Amino acid sequence: MSEKNILKWASYFLFIVVITSSLFQLYFTHQIKEEQSSIQKVQMLLNLTDELSANLGSVQQTFRSYSIARDPEALTNLVKFQNVVSKVLIEQLTLSAEYPDLKNLVEKIDRIYHTENKAINSYIAAHPKDLVTEQSIKAVEQSESGMGMVWTLLFEYKERLKNRVKSTNQDINDVSAKSYSANIGSLVLLLILLILNGYNFLRKRRIETTSASSGVISEQDMLLGALLENTSTCMMIRDRAGKILFANKATQEFIGLNEKDIVGKTFDRLEFTKEIQYGNSDIRIDVNYPYFETEERVFVDGKTLYFFTRQFPIKNSRGEVIASGLISRNITERIVYEEGLKKSRHEAENARLTQEQFMANISHEIRTPMNGIMGMTSLLSETSLDATQDEYLEIIRQSSKNLMVLINDILDFSKIEAGKLELEKIAFKITDVLTQVIDSMQVKAKEKQLPVHLTIDHKVPLGVLGDPLRLHQIISNILSNAIKFTSEGAIHIDVTAQSCNFGIVKLQFRITDTGIGIPEERIGYIFQSFTQTSLDITRKFGGTGLGLAIVKQLVELFEGKISVTSKVGNGSSFLIEIPFSTVPVANRSTEEEAKFALLCNKRILVVEDNIINQKVIIKTLENSGMHTTLADNGFSAIELLKHQEFDLIIMDIQMPEIDGRETTVKIRKELGLLDIPIIAMTASVLADESDKCKAAGMNEYISKPFVKEDLFEKMLLFI
Repeated sequence: MSEKNILKWASYFLFIVVITSSLFQLYFTHQIKEEQSSIQKVQMLLNLTDELSANLGSVQQTFRSYSIARDPEALTNLVKFQNVVSKVLIEQLTLSAEYPDLKNLVEKIDRIYHTENKAINSYIAAHPKDLVTEQSIKAVEQSESGMGMVWTLLFEYKERLKNRVKSTNQDINDVSAKSYSANIGSLVLLLILLILNGYNFLRKRRIETTSASSGVISEQDMLLGALLENTSTCMMIRDRAGKILFANKATQEFIGLNEKDIVGKTFDRLEFTKEIQYGNSDIRIDVNYPYFETEERVFVDGKTLYFFTRQFPIKNSRGEVIASGLISRNITERIVYEEGLKKSRHEAENARLTQEQFMANISHEIRTPMNGIMGMTSLLSETSLDATQDEYLEIIRQSSKNLMVLINDILDFSKIEAGKLELEKIAFKITDVLTQVIDSMQVKAKEKQLPVHLTIDHKVPLGVLGDPLRLHQIISNILSNAIKFTSEGAIHIDVTAQSCNFGIVKLQFRITDTGIGIPEERIGYIFQSFTQTSLDITRKFGGTGLGLAIVKQLVELFEGKISVTSKVGNGSSFLIEIPFSTVPVANRSTEEEAKFALLCNKRILVVEDNIINQKVIIKTLENSGMHTTLADNGFSAIELLKHQEFDLIIMDIQMPEIDGRETTVKIRKELGLLDIPIIAMTASVLADESDKCKAAGMNEYISKPFVKEDLFEKMLLFI
């Protein structure tokens, strides 16, 4: 194929690719604009949601003040806040129309709010001047309960809005990345086209000087010329002296000069008709720059534009630089969108920090008066009260407790979401935490005549390292739900040690009830924020829908897992798996000590060469009712294992002839005894000793001098 044909087909191909790339860029730009518009609408909805929350709270507060104190000013303010809430809901319905899921949620909020608002107005109309009575308090309680459903839906609505903003921002980032890639690709292709055009231009000049009759413009020349003249990218070719040999139409239009006023002059000699100031004018004057590219700011008649500019040498077939190429592509749209994205991210970060500060402030502002309310309620209960007063006081006490549960849930959830919640690592007893949880729930359980059964497997270690407060929170939350949603039957808590590997034990907590159960289609949603199985559940049993979301996030902080199985009408079973480090526990109770009786009559092979250590270990084991057999070296142990069966082996590491690790390898491989537990016992203090024991096939590791209870704890993990 001739050089002419190669240039021809290359030009065709590159022309098509450049046009396709330009269409992609237009598509990406359109996508980004749509996503930006969507973010603005959702941000407006978020702002309206904040306004709705503030005024909804004011409606509840003023109704409470009017009902209890009959304050006329409170009634005036109530009407004002009711009008604002109605107005904001109308705006929400209008703006959310293009988002069906959001609109459905707003319609529910609007419907429930107006139902409760109608009840408030009916009560006020029916009791305009009544003194505070039990009926007044009941009206407030009913209103609070109804508005609770509004708040639950409002929290879910706001969460969906925030998720939509995050999702849209991610979409914009993806589209921007694609647009940038397409932009770079276009520039590379245009660079190739320019090189081809430069080569062709110089080839034509050379032909013209050697043949006067050669003046026919080839087909590929026309194609390249059409492409270069119609692209929006500015292009120039200059000779070694800096004189402009070629400037395409985009360049002519940008600087306001025609071809005859440009060609043959150096860049600094051009007489611009516009006021143009380049961010990097050196590369336009000095043609001896090597390959160079930059994003620069260009001021044109007072406007700021951004260009991606590249300068490169053009060489002949001998590799000699014969000219310099310069291309500049307007990237103002992309830069403006990127700056808009940065601004959006900055605003989102500021909003997050503002929310954190708000939660810190609200924690203080709410807890301080709540402390006063609950404290004075407690003091008041110790005074002489008649039956009616005592009933009112109990309502205040229960309402205060319920409010504190709600406050703590919201604050914990905010801490976890902000990454501010860290787990403690302290030694504690699993039995202590479980006993405390059950004791704290006994009153509720007895009211419903529900027995709570606790079963702890003997393999569960007495002492572990972790955060007892957060474990208490996890178990109590699920147990509280079990009691809440169970009317008859029983609740079972079963704790087992699933696996143990050199000081790390995976504990399983299974909490099973005989309650109402969870529909199969809702199981996937119960761990989401502000979610309950239905509005009927919220209305009947109360709650924010935050409890299980907090439980799941706390379990994940423990590096654990949580799952649930359930059937409507038959109850639910929650399974929590959390890994803990085992630690020695001092001052064991009689109940805890009794579990060691499970080791009685177990057959133990002791492999130890030191006479004193032999006596210590054997006496310790036999005093607890175990049957022991002694082997004073590894070979003896192997022979004994060929003819006798044992429940467990205690293996010294440092022994003559063959050490404990080699002996273990032979037991596992040569004898094929893969299931018999082997506990290493050594005086070594090397950091990697436990890893070496594990690699040899041992199940556990204990240091000398050993503590009897620690040894027995480890033995119970396997037998």
